[in-house]
Amino acid sequence: MATPPTTAPPTADTARRHDLDSLRALAMLLGIALHAALSFFPGAWPVQDSRQSPLYGLFVGLVHGFRMPLFFLVSGCFTMLVYRRRGLAALLRQRAARILAPLALSLVTVVPLLWWSAVWVQRPPGRAAAPDTLVAAIRAADEEAITRFLADPDRRAARDAEFFLPPLQWAVLLGDEALVARLLDAGADVAASDRQGNTALHSAAFMGRPALAKLLVDRGADPTVRNESGLRPVDATATDGETTEFILRLLRLPPIDAEDLAAGRAATREWLVAVGPGPAAGPVVGTLVDRYRAWLASPRFTIRLGRLTVGLFTTPVLQHLWFLWYLCWLVMAFAVWARFLDRGPGPGRAAPWCVALTPVPQWFMAGLFGPDTATGLLPAPHLLVYYGLFFACGAAAFSRGDGTSERLASWSRRPWLMLALAILVAFPAGFLGGRLRPAGVAAQAAYPWLVSLALVGLSGRWCNRARPTVRFVADASYWMYLMHMPLVIAGQGILRDVPWPGFAKFLLLVVVVTSILLVSYRLIVRDTWIGRLLSGPRRAPTA
Repeated sequence: MATPPTTAPPTADTARRHDLDSLRALAMLLGIALHAALSFFPGAWPVQDSRQSPLYGLFVGLVHGFRMPLFFLVSGCFTMLVYRRRGLAALLRQRAARILAPLALSLVTVVPLLWWSAVWVQRPPGRAAAPDTLVAAIRAADEEAITRFLADPDRRAARDAEFFLPPLQWAVLLGDEALVARLLDAGADVAASDRQGNTALHSAAFMGRPALAKLLVDRGADPTVRNESGLRPVDATATDGETTEFILRLLRLPPIDAEDLAAGRAATREWLVAVGPGPAAGPVVGTLVDRYRAWLASPRFTIRLGRLTVGLFTTPVLQHLWFLWYLCWLVMAFAVWARFLDRGPGPGRAAPWCVALTPVPQWFMAGLFGPDTATGLLPAPHLLVYYGLFFACGAAAFSRGDGTSERLASWSRRPWLMLALAILVAFPAGFLGGRLRPAGVAAQAAYPWLVSLALVGLSGRWCNRARPTVRFVADASYWMYLMHMPLVIAGQGILRDVPWPGFAKFLLLVVVVTSILLVSYRLIVRDTWIGRLLSGPRRAPTA
């Protein structure tokens, strides 16, 4: 049987695997499109576009389910290749220069820019001529408009288009007890929830408003109701400071004094516990997964920085740069293996075990589909193991160090069939199966492998030789991913209220951001120390 293209020896430019380069670039560039799409469907994102569609959520799920697993698979391949060719010391020097140094520099440049752009897009909108919904009237404190909308049964229950929150929930968030009572008298549904399953009582607990919580319960609110994540209203009183600040900014609510908020939440928690939801606040702890997630969010992994409460596993600090931090941990684990356990080049027998074990960390994921979002300063153990399996598979597959991998080649011989199985079978089965059902977990674990290996096969056919354009984009992709988030969020803010079709705005955003980053790489990065730091010294390919 003929050997597939992915097992062909490297081209004359032996220092590079052009197919793997293209896959790494694809994983980075898809991140731009993925983050650009986040404002076009409802979710916890700083910008909520005026033209949203659930189709963008479908696109995000399809991409998110395999993008970072593919990246770590390729990273494991390159790590082993560098180790076999140059040795452990050279590998650690290279990874420190290409991963740790860019991460450190980005934390003091890119992340502040990202936060600035997020604050900028959450600025209060310009004064509207007149509220056109009850929610708009509530947010504008327009008493005349509120009275008018309350008198219209067809309009008084309308949710806002941006966050899908009912009027009652907005009144609770704004702390207007008299208005909450008026809405309830007018027939507002006390059990109405947002897309995440949070009710008005969740909001009262989150904002630390015991009087409103008592009013809602007196009017029929259930203190034991759980949202989509299994959290009760009493659990909302334990929200960390960073998440609280993010939500307040997202909803464009005024900041709350930390001491007043803590006191209000303590009083609300005490009253809610007294009326029956349980003796202590915190996530559901009936299953192993829930106990594990409660452990990650527990006070033992929480530190105080002034008025901020930082969860070492839960508070977002690294933003989209988390993957560099996880790579640092995985490279350190690789170095321990290389120093003490390496038995020399081999056929990569560990690779199948990496695939077989993927459902174990997948079982602990909380998201609807795909891996959890990495957040804290400490890597979440289940995520480190999850991405570590893809990294280890890539390293094992290239264990011989000669630039070829018969194992990956044999696994990716039928890429179109694998893509079809991934999209038509594994994705819907994983999406609909739920995170704690064995079939759903198995399907979610299979999806990134099917897509990643299919892309390995396709890149081996189409990108197995040097092409100047592909090489340029591959080199630029690292810079583009590091820098794209501030531009994407700022662009989403500019386009948010433009009355164009959503797809036109999404396409324009991706094209403009990508073009700016490509041009900036060519003009100010490629031939500078930044370019050498990110991509190494440039070498002209040999003939």
